[in-house]
Amino acid sequence: MNIAYISKNNPANRIARSGIPYSIYQQLSKENNVIWIEPRIETIFEKVLYILLRLLKRTLSMMGYNLMSTAFEAKIYSYSTQRQLDKIEYDCIFTIAGAEIVYLKTDKPIFSRTDAIIQSFKDYYIKSVPDFAFNWASNIEKRAISKQKYIFVASHWVLNEAIKYNIKDVEKKFVVIESGANLDPKEIQYKHHEYSLNKQLNMIIVGYDVMRKGLDVAFDAAKILNEKYNVKAYVTVMGGKPSDEMLQSGFIRYVGMKDKNNPKEYNEFYDIFSSADLFIFPTKAECHGIVNCEAAAYGLPIFSNNTGGVGDYCIDGVNGRCLPVTSGGKEYAEAIYDALSTGKIIEYSTNSRKLYIEKFNWQSWGNRVLPIMQKACK
Repeated sequence: MNIAYISKNNPANRIARSGIPYSIYQQLSKENNVIWIEPRIETIFEKVLYILLRLLKRTLSMMGYNLMSTAFEAKIYSYSTQRQLDKIEYDCIFTIAGAEIVYLKTDKPIFSRTDAIIQSFKDYYIKSVPDFAFNWASNIEKRAISKQKYIFVASHWVLNEAIKYNIKDVEKKFVVIESGANLDPKEIQYKHHEYSLNKQLNMIIVGYDVMRKGLDVAFDAAKILNEKYNVKAYVTVMGGKPSDEMLQSGFIRYVGMKDKNNPKEYNEFYDIFSSADLFIFPTKAECHGIVNCEAAAYGLPIFSNNTGGVGDYCIDGVNGRCLPVTSGGKEYAEAIYDALSTGKIIEYSTNSRKLYIEKFNWQSWGNRVLPIMQKACK
């Protein structure tokens, strides 16, 4: 197949949007000719429109107006996208870009991958946004969905939210296919984990916005494990910087942010994960967390909040514990201590690696997605 791949992010970039455009491009390219279409501002007319849009955003700085402006932005980018499509031969479109497909003129099948719909962001990721703004953006999204043959969604949360908001043809168009770890399988140094109440416990948390990811809860859990249960636990933080108080506590090891586009830092990323014992992820809001797949690749038991689509990747009692979103450090410490003292943590570790091999990898994603696309293109 000749696939027109619409993405604002360069598919050679390993870190943009958690590496998802990169990983999908790699899978589609294994058996097909994939042509990257980059929506961009090119003509004087488009540049003028874009400047006006920027001024509007700056003047109307409310999040609601910013959300509405994405529709205008998509309209501007669609001009460039259409010009590029008109110059090539293609059998179908795969889009990472978003709403600009609403304005495209094509009779070819369109596919996409997503981990959320706009309506599910309301009062979840985004707070205090006027209804009219969400309705505006949601109507654009519904038009985009109506033009697509299939949308490959990362979790059942997306599917259920689409049903909840009465999106047309949900059960025909939405196909749940789990995402994969954005890692090179050949570089993963998996080793069998050994656990003991007397052994030091290295709990890792990853994310730029570490407070949204639940670092406060992870920190409290480490403190309680040490002071109440005599478990020598600490949290390795990869991403955003913790507070000075946390850094000085003795319960935090901060390794900074790692750029996967930098070979040296990419290797450091692997080394940090391979030395961890479990993944702690008390996230307050999450579509599903690609990092859960990366933790599974190393056979790390996952202790997370049951929010968004996380429950499809942290399966309670199987590869870890998926706790209520109201859980604090006390509940996390209890769950981790219970897993250590009963030996369940070994089962969680084994199952985590098994889930990575069977589902949480991009090869598995491609094996399920490509036949669907090929059939639709015939």
